[in-house]
Amino acid sequence: VSVLNCWGWGGTLTAEGMRGHVTWAALHPNTQSAIDAGYALMRRAWGSPPTVYFYHAPEDPVSDAVAQVLRRLEASLPGVVFLGRTIAPLQDDPNIPKPRELALWAARDVAAVADAYGIAPLLPGDEAAAAWDDGVFCESGIAAARDGLLTAESEGGGRGYLAACVAARAALRGSGATGALHHVARRHHAARLTGNRNELSRAGHWGVGVVLFEGQLYWGLDRLCLLETRLAALAQAVNGSSAVVPAVPRAPPAAPAAEPLHVYLSPRSPYSYVAIVLMMREGVLGHDGLTWAGRRVVLRPMLPNAMRGVPITMRKKLYIARDAARVCHAYKIPFGFICDPLGDAAARILAVVCGLLADRAEGAAWTFLHATMTGAWSRNAEYLSLTGIGAAVAAAGVSAIATPRLLATPGWRGMVEANERELAERHGHWGVPAFRCGECFTWGQDRMWTVRRWLGDHGAAPDL
Repeated sequence: VSVLNCWGWGGTLTAEGMRGHVTWAALHPNTQSAIDAGYALMRRAWGSPPTVYFYHAPEDPVSDAVAQVLRRLEASLPGVVFLGRTIAPLQDDPNIPKPRELALWAARDVAAVADAYGIAPLLPGDEAAAAWDDGVFCESGIAAARDGLLTAESEGGGRGYLAACVAARAALRGSGATGALHHVARRHHAARLTGNRNELSRAGHWGVGVVLFEGQLYWGLDRLCLLETRLAALAQAVNGSSAVVPAVPRAPPAAPAAEPLHVYLSPRSPYSYVAIVLMMREGVLGHDGLTWAGRRVVLRPMLPNAMRGVPITMRKKLYIARDAARVCHAYKIPFGFICDPLGDAAARILAVVCGLLADRAEGAAWTFLHATMTGAWSRNAEYLSLTGIGAAVAAAGVSAIATPRLLATPGWRGMVEANERELAERHGHWGVPAFRCGECFTWGQDRMWTVRRWLGDHGAAPDL
């Protein structure tokens, strides 16, 4: 207890809350600060500069985009060493349950945010399907790109890797590569590709376009602002402006003024928790519902992925928990004292939400979902008992007496499954939080800035 009190906790330990206390301590910002201090101590003891490792697949659109941003970051932080590790994307891995859909989304997403990050997408959005189904890049082109990158890993201590990414990009579409080169490269470099993949796996990740710096993983474009902030505290930047988000982007087509904003959320998703907290902070809540950025918001509840047959491995759970804790800390959102709302708890929460929506009490539905997600992700609140769920119903301004009726809402599962089908059939997606306004669609709390741009805030940009 005295150790936990040093982290700012002043409660008492109980058997029921032990798991929540352990999780809370592991995810607390002070714990990460202590780990960072340990890495810094080792770095100073060895006399080594801050060193960033980038796990790159040249044929992947997200990985290519990250490479472009890291080149700017390398130029702005001469005191930091950037090293590359070439890997191949995994095609049969439980952490990637829908590889084709994810690849299509990644290509379209990079094309959609290219202006904001000042990058040139590897594939235009309309080439995404061809890239997967027909192969925009031939095998010999991929082999030539990997060959150049693996050579750059070995030469000059690997410090020219990010510059070599430019040549690798050209090699992907080049006609000079041959099948013989592909055959030789595959045989010669397979062990190194596997070794680099195993290295990333030991660090706790399965993807591509992943950056590792002193124990922390940064996946894709969305976490590079956090990396930049951390590195800038260790090395003097050449200028004071951001190298990750270099300028105010051009405005995209606005969403139709008459269209509401549809938001797909799941009570078990920590990123849905971040999204609902930010929307409730910035929006205007009334009995009729939530208005955000001047637009009516329609709540579309979803079952957790694990209850929809999407596998989630322990490695993925750990990465998401650590990443969500980092994001919540950046936004000053409480997080970490967790009681996992899976199974019956999620079903009870969704039944009540659907019941309130059926009663046309949309404001109460938003308040109830916000209360239960805050409780589950930061207060170790359980929602299996009538007392626990009733307290959240009362917090939404509804009499707790109505709780049994709301829990028995007929057809609630059909309502959430209809949202799942719409997301899959209309947008080819399955993840939450997701946002739709007219034909504009995006996924993830990382993209809330793009939603603001749809709704008229043309200066909105990545803000982590």
